[in-house]
Amino acid sequence: MCDAPASLSIQELALTISNRRQGCYNEWVIADYIPLGILAMPPFEVRTGGSPSDLPGGGDLSPELAGDSPVEVPKFLDLASVRRVFPSQPLYTMTGEGIALVGPDDSTSIILHDQIY
Repeated sequence: MCDAPASLSIQELALTISNRRQGCYNEWVIADYIPLGILAMPPFEVRTGGSPSDLPGGGDLSPELAGDSPVEVPKFLDLASVRRVFPSQPLYTMTGEGIALVGPDDSTSIILHDQIY
């Protein structure tokens, strides 16, 4: 959905995941939201800081995200380290079978898109 409108419906949002065209991104800027959880997938890239424009693809960031102020980025080495930073949020990851909810013991259970939308 490279040519998607600035405001997406729930159906259009689902299509950006399930029907993404080759060479198109499925990243969004979202306003007035309530987080449903954290999506984290290994392998994790570890950064210790820098400016957003230093990130891969940083030159393509929207003006809201592209500032050159140094930022400290948490070091995520595994799913447990993500959970420590976001303890009150459900944790999700991707498996070969799809999106999975990560349990407190790091077990995973596959969920359907409509369970999180």
